Amino acid sequence: RTKGCSKDEMRSSAGGASFASVLVRARPPLPTEASYGHCARTEGKKVVLTTETLAPAGDKRTKAIECQYDKVLGIQAGQQEVWDTVLPMVNKAFDGYNVTLFTYGMTGSG
Repeated sequence: RTKGCSKDEMRSSAGGASFASVLVRARPPLPTEASYGHCARTEGKKVVLTTETLAPAGDKRTKAIECQYDKVLGIQAGQQEVWDTVLPMVNKAFDGYNVTLFTYGMTGSG
């Protein structure tokens, strides 16, 4: 999401007919990822990634990165919830509107 640019501003700059919306679906970590000390959790419209590293003195350092999106589906979200979320856009495409659904993720990652 572009910082400082609301959906209303995007609509007005595009003649009122276009806007972008970002949906993120978080997945639980795979067993091979758990040992890296990363933790991803969802809080409303935020995804928070926490990492722990060892400092040269042996102390643990924790760093949290927060990213906010228009809609976040947590790790418990099932396929039905994902479908219910994107269905309005699919219907818009059938109504003749230009719609793009871009998906990204490793095959089998959820």
